[in-house]
Amino acid sequence: EGDGCSAACRIEGGYTCSSKNKRTNAVGPPDFFSHSRDSCSPNKVCGDMYRTGEEECDDGNKEDGDGCSASCKVEKGYVCDQAIPDQCVTKQAKKQQEEEEKKKA
Repeated sequence: EGDGCSAACRIEGGYTCSSKNKRTNAVGPPDFFSHSRDSCSPNKVCGDMYRTGEEECDDGNKEDGDGCSASCKVEKGYVCDQAIPDQCVTKQAKKQQEEEEKKKA
């Protein structure tokens, strides 16, 4: 996983794969690939929810001011998780969340 082809031989989100033999048999979904014949590469599209290439974040939109800029860079004063899509919060809000979690533990 993480290379475009999941452990279940399905194309992972944010990737495009080509294969010499897309379907190795009559069973399996249309996106089934044989690991030995795959060639997968990340889609380099900012705003598609999948962090690839040089993207620092990808929250699924191309709007500034929400923590992840229109060019998929983390904005000053924010931190972003690695969810799909990225969830960005201010550093202060993140610190408060962590303090609340410590109190619960």
